[in-house]
Amino acid sequence: STILSLFFFLKKFFQNFSNIKVLELGCGPYATLSISLKKQFNSIHFSASDVIESKVKSAILTSKINNVKINFIISDLFNNIDSKFDVIFMNPPYVPTKFQKQIIGEKNLNSFKKEEWNSGHGNKDGLFIVKRFLDEALLNLDKNGFIILGINNYFVSDNKLRRLFKQKGYKIINTYKKISECTPNGHFSQVYLLNNLY
Repeated sequence: STILSLFFFLKKFFQNFSNIKVLELGCGPYATLSISLKKQFNSIHFSASDVIESKVKSAILTSKINNVKINFIISDLFNNIDSKFDVIFMNPPYVPTKFQKQIIGEKNLNSFKKEEWNSGHGNKDGLFIVKRFLDEALLNLDKNGFIILGINNYFVSDNKLRRLFKQKGYKIINTYKKISECTPNGHFSQVYLLNNLY
């Protein structure tokens, strides 16, 4: 899964850092990545946000149960974020509309909660949130900071993403994929490490 690929990458990446500020966008109801990473890298200052208030409240409770200190924020991407960070990471919604029936199943379309579909839905081309993220991120990224995105190339091709990153002013520093998780036709969740092109 994309979350696992992000976790393995971030776990290795953060070994080179201490006392930095990190932001996770779209943390979800359990903030699994931020909480797991904070438990291993206590010197790193983690913030995590989600657009849905109930998810943030649930994530706060989960962090207390796990006895970790994370700054939680209710925010639609960067709308309520007023700090700069050394690292910003996200597992964004990237599933194009055309995959809705395939993922949910035609029988379940009417009963499936809109909120659940929206959490992974990236509109027609899968890139609506990714484009917004890239447009807004640099205002909250430290000068020498890094962007880290996890995206499944079954839904959005690697070539399309590479063109988009360049168009939006980002340079790919590194990529990571867990080969054992590739499907037979070669699709996989890939992690992209980016920084400012200019």
